[in-house]
Amino acid sequence: MVELLEPPALLSHACGPLGPGGRLVGIIPCLRDNSPESDLFMQHARTTLWPYYTAEELQEMLGETGWQIESPVSGFTSIPRFNLAVLNDQLGFKGFNRVFTRLSAAGFDPMEVGWGELRFVARWGGFSPSERR
Repeated sequence: MVELLEPPALLSHACGPLGPGGRLVGIIPCLRDNSPESDLFMQHARTTLWPYYTAEELQEMLGETGWQIESPVSGFTSIPRFNLAVLNDQLGFKGFNRVFTRLSAAGFDPMEVGWGELRFVARWGGFSPSERR
């Protein structure tokens, strides 16, 4: 879904059906941090595919849209095998191959891209859209 809607819009829509105290369990593809490799990946992906964010940015978006992360097991989970799958041309989708090729051409190691997921359980804080401003 995050490839179709910006995370703040998606997170805002999720609160409607749940109401105050409702819980959202989510897994969002993201990057570990904004290291030079990950930052360049985000720049190229944004222009050729769709936006990617860091786990920290997504956590901030959760808070800004009224969600409170409540689980101690929430957080970033690294998936280094994704980088290997792209480099070994094992994915049917080839868009990431182009991004990794551009990273290599710029002198960066694609294996250093901190690919993973933000996994979380969050509780809806219950404030209205007007209170967010």
